[in-house]
Amino acid sequence: MDFEREITLKTGRCVKVFANAVQNHSRVAFELIVLVKDPDENTFYPPIGPNHSKYWQLKRLNAQLAGILQLRHSGVSDREMKQILDELNEMVTDNEASHAADLKYS
Repeated sequence: MDFEREITLKTGRCVKVFANAVQNHSRVAFELIVLVKDPDENTFYPPIGPNHSKYWQLKRLNAQLAGILQLRHSGVSDREMKQILDELNEMVTDNEASHAADLKYS
């Protein structure tokens, strides 16, 4: 994983966010994985499961948008979500720059 962040919410819920930079045709994007763990749970699980009302929407989205939807439904505040997405976009930009440099020198 290129990016990993763990956030503990005021409710005690723990949210783990993982991301990889992925080459998507001619540009680099990120693949986002979000897992949550409530205080009384022992393991992490996806915030949107088959019984969730937004599950149908999750299955129709690409991996990047599906991850953003899961992040939104995990309980992370808008401010924290914006900060995470800004860091991910910076990671993608850095990856694109290094990929362009690799192509230039090969």
